[in-house]
Amino acid sequence: MSVTLKPTDGLFLRDYKNGSDLHIGITNSKGEIFEFDSRGVSTGACWKQFLNIQIPVSTKKEEWDLILEKTSEKFKHERYDDSLMNCFSFVTSSLASIEEIAEFCKDKAVFSEKFLTESTKRAAKYISVYRHIEKYGFYII
Repeated sequence: MSVTLKPTDGLFLRDYKNGSDLHIGITNSKGEIFEFDSRGVSTGACWKQFLNIQIPVSTKKEEWDLILEKTSEKFKHERYDDSLMNCFSFVTSSLASIEEIAEFCKDKAVFSEKFLTESTKRAAKYISVYRHIEKYGFYII
């Protein structure tokens, strides 16, 4: 299972700037992305240029899919709120059902530091190099 991140608007390589809003989703055992927004929980969307961050857990695939289904049932579009009940809430609520990482899912800052920060820092470096090459045609290391 993994968490997926993408810019809320645009694409990472072209549009993303440090501090821009990100949209977060989570995959089931088949790699399908589940996401929550003002329309409720949905799957099957084609995400372009996203980060896929593995979450190290020992949960069985069937058990994880069941957890994700049950969480999805609770997150109805009527409950969506930009600040209080959003895509991040959906992901952390889903993962909080897994005992071995539940403690990291209680606080968004703790979750981010534990699972997301390193990957997003590496992605930012890659984006910077990519944009430099796009602009100048080369990059000196």
